[in-house]
Amino acid sequence: MKILRYYLSKSETTRRSEKLEKLEKIVIYRVKSNKTALDYRLYIENLKRQEDIYFSVHYIIDKDGNVLNIIPEKEVSIHDEESVHINYITISILVLEDESGNICNSATKELLEDLVKKYNLNIDKDVIIKDTNNKK
Repeated sequence: MKILRYYLSKSETTRRSEKLEKLEKIVIYRVKSNKTALDYRLYIENLKRQEDIYFSVHYIIDKDGNVLNIIPEKEVSIHDEESVHINYITISILVLEDESGNICNSATKELLEDLVKKYNLNIDKDVIIKDTNNKK
């Protein structure tokens, strides 16, 4: 699997350059979007122009299997408003799916397996999957 590292520029709303406290979990978000990983990265990069939207993730995977690393793994990404502390103990992955629900399972699986092994995590208890498509 090829991972393109294309880090966001530093900003208060997307990339604060704060260090992770201790990596304990991986969070995977599934989001419906027809954008490519590169398009979604540009969308997040442009959020720095907003004063009230705080959002970023470590990785973006699109339905074609393109994998972008946009925040270094040792830094905090801003992805959970409900439980802010989770931002300080997780690596976050955004998986883009098309309107039919198609995702690139092979790239997602390979990245997840690599991260679980690298950080000595348990895939059954340390991985959280959030399907944001069903949120109201």
